[in-house]
Amino acid sequence: MAEQTVKLKLDTRQFDQGMQRVKGGFGGLATAIAATAAAFGGLQVAKGFLTTARSIENLKFQLAALTGSTTEAAKAMEILQTFAGGVPFELGEIQKAAPSLLAVADSTEELNELLAITGDIAAASGLDFQTVALQLQRTFSAGIGAADLFRDRAVKSMLGFQEGVQYTAAQSRDLIINGFRDQTIAI
Repeated sequence: MAEQTVKLKLDTRQFDQGMQRVKGGFGGLATAIAATAAAFGGLQVAKGFLTTARSIENLKFQLAALTGSTTEAAKAMEILQTFAGGVPFELGEIQKAAPSLLAVADSTEELNELLAITGDIAAASGLDFQTVALQLQRTFSAGIGAADLFRDRAVKSMLGFQEGVQYTAAQSRDLIINGFRDQTIAI
């Protein structure tokens, strides 16, 4: 059998023109997708602002209910914002923790002290700010024995509580607050 060679000459002009149309179509599609993403991103940003505004309004309502007055609630909000400006915790975390701390604070002014204690314990223990606030609320309401996470993370011993000794809520509160005031707690 003899081998035969066939030479073909392709005219790719129509193919090239077709590819240009396809590329143009994809370019238009890419532009449309980018515009949609930008619009969606803008909606997400707007939604984020609305969510933040709503959460702040809800917090103001909670603070007013806890303090019994809108004036005290406004003072509490100012304390939260001032505190948030000087610590590495996000304002959202602090806002979520505030009602728990304010529920056990003797006054709006004490809130600032409880925020500082919460921040110190959170930084030393690796627990998040809101979790520490909830554990402090449990401690101040029912005693250190009610704060299971403080026991599990060795915060209880860090705060100066002796193992095997039962502490009332008042004793637990005094030990923590006075320890931080006296700076005797090694955190």
